[in-house]
Amino acid sequence: MRILYFISDIFYLIIYHLVKYRRNVVRTNLVSSYPNKELSEIIQIEKGYYHHLCDLLIEFWKQITASKSFLENHVELNGFEKIQDVQESNQSIMMVMGHVNSWEWAAQKICFRSKFPFYILYRPLKNKQIDKLVLDVRTKFGTELIGMNAIVRYLAKNRDNVVGGCFIADQNPPKQNALWANFLRKETAFFSGFQKLSRKFGQPVYFLEVFKVSRGKYRCTLEELIGNPKEMTEEEMTQVFANRLEKQIDEQPSSWLWSHRRWKYHRNS
Repeated sequence: MRILYFISDIFYLIIYHLVKYRRNVVRTNLVSSYPNKELSEIIQIEKGYYHHLCDLLIEFWKQITASKSFLENHVELNGFEKIQDVQESNQSIMMVMGHVNSWEWAAQKICFRSKFPFYILYRPLKNKQIDKLVLDVRTKFGTELIGMNAIVRYLAKNRDNVVGGCFIADQNPPKQNALWANFLRKETAFFSGFQKLSRKFGQPVYFLEVFKVSRGKYRCTLEELIGNPKEMTEEEMTQVFANRLEKQIDEQPSSWLWSHRRWKYHRNS
């Protein structure tokens, strides 16, 4: 990985200093999310983010050839035994996470460690060649990728089977279907997927935190977020997730996907 990270450092110089890829988007997102931070601290987080983004590109490339033993050595997994115990009792579960640190490596390790079928909710990419590459990489250890328009049918079909799923739930949704929560110091729209589905199928929700221990080393921790979703409204569930994700981002602010145009619109706009 040393050579790959050297390449990542070169990419950083190109993307941040020469191309200036989405610098305005990143700066705007950071300033609005951390209004009490000095500009010097914002710039430090910003530069850290671009280093992190380049590392993610390199790590995805490595993931193409990464073995199970590689991921065992680079991704620590905590709390998964509790998940397995719940599934052993004939209970399907849902996991939610954000685009923080190496969500790809985390999902891969959970997949091959799971005793039960594991799926990821998937949104196809517009570029067909990149989409095929992503599909091949994400499914090489047996992960099922379920399209957003097929997830209800998949869960209904497996109502009597034990499955585990992962929802990366921090992307910007269509405004007409959004649930709203306070997130990173402002009102933010969220997809309603895991909220509706966990209530409909009675599945507890677990939060997957991915923490960067060092470059190329991650610690993943699973914790129960919502034990009985039917006791909460979808709005309450959204706020619980938003609070937990915000806490994670605040701990390592350079590790979230700041170049995403997350706040495209407001509730009343």
